[in-house]
Amino acid sequence: MSSPSPQHLVAGILMALAGSVSFALNLITARLAYDEGTDPFTVSLIRTVFLSLAIMALLIVMGRRVGVPRGQWPARLAIGLLMVGQLLTLATAIELIPVGVTILIYYTYPFMISAIVAALERQRPPARRVAAMLVATAGLAFVMGVDATALDWRGIVCTVVGAAFFAVILVWSGRSMAGQDSMVLSYQVMGIAALAMAAMAAAGQPLAWPHSANGWLMLSISALLFTSATLCLFGGIARIGPLRASLIDYGSPVWVILFGILLLGETMSAPQWAGASVVIGAIFLDQIADLRARRIARR
Repeated sequence: MSSPSPQHLVAGILMALAGSVSFALNLITARLAYDEGTDPFTVSLIRTVFLSLAIMALLIVMGRRVGVPRGQWPARLAIGLLMVGQLLTLATAIELIPVGVTILIYYTYPFMISAIVAALERQRPPARRVAAMLVATAGLAFVMGVDATALDWRGIVCTVVGAAFFAVILVWSGRSMAGQDSMVLSYQVMGIAALAMAAMAAAGQPLAWPHSANGWLMLSISALLFTSATLCLFGGIARIGPLRASLIDYGSPVWVILFGILLLGETMSAPQWAGASVVIGAIFLDQIADLRARRIARR
């Protein structure tokens, strides 16, 4: 596979960053929707159904084919079901252990991606990227204010499993996207996830609907932001690969806290601000170094 041009790389970085910010805002609006009577399963169902329908409409307007290539159904089905597992295990973990601990454990998934890619390609990831991940993880520990005094092992297991699911999804999707339309792949994967969750609801999984107009508004905005985050993430993966995209996504917890301060009136201590600076700095310094290395290699 040929290396992407600097312009292609910048576009991928910007898309991954936009996806990270959209995901953070999505979490804030989802939290507001929960306060109005809904729950994680209901929000996840609505988001996946809305995303699937939105992409389908876009593809129809653009005249693109949405059929799955011959022989690709098993991969699409597996990725879609992994997406359901990732969503539900993460939601379960948040009910069992503190959110800060959950997110810190969950954001070890780039290390899992690095290990998977290294195993598949039989090469080590750049030492600079591994160092950036370690620095970012240390920063996240300060940002989240981790309290390890009351941890339910079931929550830890759920978080690790959810992170592993997401790592496999990103790597598998990145490889499946080779020469294919990332928007079509997003539609196929999320369509399968939406059908699976709808089947769970039909089988008896209870739904909790908002009990106010504001709750419905927050649920709708959350669905829109989830759509934006997913499209940007898959678009970024198609351009810069799963490992770089995952490193940029390390910023999501920081964006969550920053938007929480702006929109929910939450506060953040000096150590948390320092940790946020470390995370964002590690992300952007790594990306700048990567851009420079590619420019030098092209000379």
